[in-house]
Amino acid sequence: MTSENQQMSDTPIGTIAPQHEIDLNTVLEDDTHALDQDDPLYKFGLDESKEFPMLEEKEAPPPQREGPLPIDFIFTGTGAIPDYKGNSVCNIRRTMETRYQVVCPELKLFTPAVYENMVAMGTLNGLTNVITIVDAEVIRNGEIRQDPIVATSRVNRPITSLIWLNHNLLVAAAGDTGERGHLQLFQTHENSNPDAPLDQLEIKCCGNEEVAVTNDQIRQMAVHPSSSNLICIGSDDNAIAIYDITSSNTIDHRFMTDKVGSVKWGTFAASRYVSCTSDDGQFCLFDTAEGFAKKPACAISTKAHLWGGLYSHERYSDHHVMLGFGDGNLEHWDLRNTAAPLKSAFYDPYVTAVGEILYDQKNHRMITSGATDFTVWQHYMSGDKEGNMDILFHSALGGNKKFEPSSNEVSAVFLGDDAIFSCNTTGFASVYVI
Repeated sequence: MTSENQQMSDTPIGTIAPQHEIDLNTVLEDDTHALDQDDPLYKFGLDESKEFPMLEEKEAPPPQREGPLPIDFIFTGTGAIPDYKGNSVCNIRRTMETRYQVVCPELKLFTPAVYENMVAMGTLNGLTNVITIVDAEVIRNGEIRQDPIVATSRVNRPITSLIWLNHNLLVAAAGDTGERGHLQLFQTHENSNPDAPLDQLEIKCCGNEEVAVTNDQIRQMAVHPSSSNLICIGSDDNAIAIYDITSSNTIDHRFMTDKVGSVKWGTFAASRYVSCTSDDGQFCLFDTAEGFAKKPACAISTKAHLWGGLYSHERYSDHHVMLGFGDGNLEHWDLRNTAAPLKSAFYDPYVTAVGEILYDQKNHRMITSGATDFTVWQHYMSGDKEGNMDILFHSALGGNKKFEPSSNEVSAVFLGDDAIFSCNTTGFASVYVI
């Protein structure tokens, strides 16, 4: 790899420190959220001398719509899902879809986050935005016996990324394109309304303010596998940063060559490494023990300009990464030899633009999702097909002509060992049982 592919700027990130710290002592009581002194990030500490340029003041967000959110339940039954050649390869039970509607516009569901059977989703609507939590087990049962929605809260801005920190604490990245990227914490509580069902919850903000941490929209977040107060952020202002939500401080940062659309915090090598991709085709792996100012531990320059941009990646082992491109192409790289990708590069016939890749370590399955659909792949670890991947199934939504590719973006995550949860920007949330 040439030095040109590794040139990055050390310009200070354009962030703003909040006027008041967010006190998490009441919600992060266990010491698993504190940094251990052996953690490679511990040495960073909190640099009190850091000064961040103040961001330009912008107008307050438009007022939110008031009133209830009407909900329709649609039972879709069962059916065989075909593979890309039209053969029925697996009898998938597409159990129930829930559609959330407001008068105008419909809610665009996005960025699902799973904690056990609870799935939190945000919306990308602009004027009317919510965070909603559903009980995926109720949806999976395929019968409308109870409301699968256990909590809903209106928020000021579109939600671009959600992460569960524990069973009742969520961190949300919010902000529209061209606006400052904000972080906000939410906690679930038992519903204080005596007339509410017993299984209904409330979502409340932790603290009274959002924290502006980037100059442009946050594209994705990743949490430290064992210290959940540390969040890695990738944003449209070309920045990758590590933010401590307990102290409301940016611990480390770096500007990349283009917008940072994908960030991951691997569980490998004692969680020392964070990785990111930029839209112009750069993949970088950083050792947090060295810091972002140092040369990346690994850097790859791809031909993203020929493949519609690089928007997603997933490290499924200490040495291997899968890259997803804007035209449906996927590249498989061995980080020990970055001269060229492995020969097992392939193309997703259903997802027209790969926006996210997730890997199931236990069952060696992979989900690709993005524009129009999601696809589930089986990764072979031994035998004649070792290293290759075959399609298990897809949602069949991409083949439905009533959904135009440009108007539907699908997000999909693993739900336990035998199911997939997906939601999309047409307002549907579904559970698919393998």
